[in-house]
Amino acid sequence: MLKTFRASAIRFYTLILKDAELEEISSYGESLGDFLEYRVCTILNLPKDREYFLCYAPSQSFTAYHCILIDKESLKDYVKSAESYLSHPCFFCTQFLHAGLEYQCFLVLDEFLEFTYVLYHKGEIIAMQYLGRDFNLEALEPLTQEYGITEIYFWEAQETKANVLATLERVKQKFTLHSITRHLESVELVESYNFNPLEKTIPFLCRRSGIALKMFGVGISIGALLWVIMTAIMFLQGRENLDLQGRISALKLELDTLAQNRTNTQKEMFAMQEKLESLTTIHQNNAALLKDSIYLNPQPATWIDTLSPYLEKHRVKIVYFALDNDVLSLLLLGGNSLKILELLEKESLGLIQAMETYGVFTWVEILNLKESYGDS
Repeated sequence: MLKTFRASAIRFYTLILKDAELEEISSYGESLGDFLEYRVCTILNLPKDREYFLCYAPSQSFTAYHCILIDKESLKDYVKSAESYLSHPCFFCTQFLHAGLEYQCFLVLDEFLEFTYVLYHKGEIIAMQYLGRDFNLEALEPLTQEYGITEIYFWEAQETKANVLATLERVKQKFTLHSITRHLESVELVESYNFNPLEKTIPFLCRRSGIALKMFGVGISIGALLWVIMTAIMFLQGRENLDLQGRISALKLELDTLAQNRTNTQKEMFAMQEKLESLTTIHQNNAALLKDSIYLNPQPATWIDTLSPYLEKHRVKIVYFALDNDVLSLLLLGGNSLKILELLEKESLGLIQAMETYGVFTWVEILNLKESYGDS
């Protein structure tokens, strides 16, 4: 909320510095404002134990400072809340400056029906004078003549409903007068021109205790977050460990199965080797018998010839056969060897005396070939 105070509370003074002060001015740094405030209070005989608002700008030649001093104590009756915006319309004339004009002069009428004269140079206030309600134009002559002012911009900041035509007519007799038709409520409230003397209540979280409490809360939050993260990591690691244990158990079982299969395969290989050695002995005996025989017994050949269509149909091969005392021994190769043996019994081609399987190999001994084919 915008509030305005009387211009009589403003003290303006152009402080001209001595040569020694000009040489030392660069060393003041942040304390320059304190130096200017002390000097202006001394010259204008203002109380030094008061708190002031200070605005200052260097002159064009940097040999002087244009200072505005406002006693904070004198402003306290204008506002009741630290949230209010307190200022004077003359400070908002900056928003009406024309870029092409080096010097621009304003005559401001505030809500208290009081006039204030303000002179701007390149956006900075270089002269200000409180004129009151009914002022004498002669008070402006030193300023207007020094800067060659011939035009004045009149701004009635708020609707005063007062007759100021007589005053304005006197101004028009010596100056070209331009009117500014803009209400105070429409200007931009620049914070640098807010002179509210009431201190704003510092939020609890901005105080030391609040900051400490906030840091404590942040620490607890971070600790809780870290605990949650660590718990999640431990949970994920636990699941990963269980998964690894399961995989290890599966691999161990697979290794045990492979070892068992290897043992069984080795046993089968030993059995096949023993059978091969037995068949080799029988083969050698048959070879010796055939060598000494003049006539060959055609009965097994005829029997095998009868069985050939079934062997071709079921893709079974005879890799070895031997005849010993009317017992025909066969070594069959193929996954359908058992079907061949079923056909033997079904077609009465012989009587199966013994049978053993070794993977895709089948060993069988057959009797009664003579009964099947008769004596040759």
